[in-house]
Amino acid sequence: MRTLWTAIALLVVVAMLASCAPAATPPPPEPTSAPEPTSAPEATSAPEPTTAPEPTTAPAPTPTPEPPPPEVPQEMILNFRLGPTQLDPHMEDSSSGQRALGNMFDKLVNTNPSFEVIPELAHDWDISDDGLTYTFYLEKGVTFHDGTPFNAEAVKFTFERVLDPDLGSAFSGQFDMIDSIEVIDDSTVQFTLQYAHAPFLRRMGLSAAVMLSPTAVEKWGEEFSSHAVGTGPFKLEEYVPNERVVLVRYEDYWREPAGLDKLTFTFISEEQSRISALLAGDIDFEETVPPSLLSLVEADPNMVIERGPSVMPEWIGFNLEQAPFDDVLVRRAVGYSLDMDTMLEQLFLGVGVRSTQPVAPAVFGFDDTIQPIPYDPAMAADLLAQAGWEDTDGDGLVDKDGVPFRVEFKLMPVTSIQRFGESIQGYMADAGMEANIVVLDWGAYLGALASGNVQMFILGLANPLGDADMTLMGTFHSSGVGVSNYTRYSNPEMDRLIEEERRETDPVRRLELLKEAINLAVDDAAYVPTFVRENLMAHHKNVKGFVLHPSDTFLNLETVYIEE
Repeated sequence: MRTLWTAIALLVVVAMLASCAPAATPPPPEPTSAPEPTSAPEATSAPEPTTAPEPTTAPAPTPTPEPPPPEVPQEMILNFRLGPTQLDPHMEDSSSGQRALGNMFDKLVNTNPSFEVIPELAHDWDISDDGLTYTFYLEKGVTFHDGTPFNAEAVKFTFERVLDPDLGSAFSGQFDMIDSIEVIDDSTVQFTLQYAHAPFLRRMGLSAAVMLSPTAVEKWGEEFSSHAVGTGPFKLEEYVPNERVVLVRYEDYWREPAGLDKLTFTFISEEQSRISALLAGDIDFEETVPPSLLSLVEADPNMVIERGPSVMPEWIGFNLEQAPFDDVLVRRAVGYSLDMDTMLEQLFLGVGVRSTQPVAPAVFGFDDTIQPIPYDPAMAADLLAQAGWEDTDGDGLVDKDGVPFRVEFKLMPVTSIQRFGESIQGYMADAGMEANIVVLDWGAYLGALASGNVQMFILGLANPLGDADMTLMGTFHSSGVGVSNYTRYSNPEMDRLIEEERRETDPVRRLELLKEAINLAVDDAAYVPTFVRENLMAHHKNVKGFVLHPSDTFLNLETVYIEE
């Protein structure tokens, strides 16, 4: 059984690129594998020489040709509001980090903007009738950036590494349905699953499924995160943590080399600073345009706005193992105390939509019957009172057993998120709950989440799979506590539902199970849903060939080039 639409995808990409490429500039390389060579045309005989005509008048002197214009440097500077904390794809779990790393690595398959599976390092595949065996046929002649051959052994090595419990990857749960990996020959590898898993093929297009050089991993060990080696269109030249990542074109890339010679990723988080840098020409591409500054970018005729739906809802999370958020009534009270519609309009200028559940509307499993939490201060007060929290001393704070309601609210170092946090803080104060904000740098913030050293926080739920299983397994299954389940939520019924939907091959029944699990997460108020905001990027007009993808972990720069 095969799901392969290579020809259609190729025509779509070529048409898109042809529509934006200027006549005077060579088009960017196509992101698909090169066609099979055809035989050379037969040589034709040279024409018979003719007699030169007798000159009549002296020819006019040939004018000296103008020197050709200098070639435009094929270099681009991109700014991300948050950069990677490391360069190991099995350990870097931020969406911005995965976007940067994706240009250094390839996967067996990928997904297009409609989440349809397309070939990458595997040009073809077979799936057994029982859905338990996937056989991938690999591209030949591919090498990693360090010269190591890419083959079936490298595939086996990569997946065994991400599944190794000693590594402690947050992504291990995304591949734990794999029972065994068998090398058939250098260009054929076979995966056997413990159970039939409907989205397994798309799962092979996740950021953590990229191929790693076994030679580099074994050479650098724990330092691989600073010396990452893949097969992608760009290879690592320089890495300065929290400052920049510099990639250069890999000339021996298995497809046509990338259009850009050099990519530099910078990490300016302050909103006004990064937009000023974009408008001044200090950077060429901004990954996230703050809605408050969108009009400023739109007013510049040299800018292009890339805008489209996202599949990453943002949410307010709690540590469910610690008081006061170990009580579902308190968690629900926080939700009712917040006027989300007003915050969406005033803080984010309506860029995005209200979120109602752990997944975005475009994700398989979304339940459109779930309604947003209404702003209802009276309900919030009633829920707090039911949980034993009332203002007994008239100081404006509810208290319980003589202890006032005070919690720590940790935030990432992003201006818009901090403003959002301050607004949440104000609404909670009106309801008698004090939330003290602490801003941490990105690495420390992720460390606090993983260790459980938080009471309350804001985060997003990226879903590049386009299937609710990814969110449910990583965020709500008890096996993710201490890894990717940052709320430390644990419910045996949730575990059962997730495990059952993962084994269900009937899409109708599976959708029912996904919706049931999503509704349980909403009822348990493991977090407060806020918004699904849009992908909002900007770049200079001379940046050509970019195609926006709805995934918050995908940013393909292979086809990008700089126009003269």
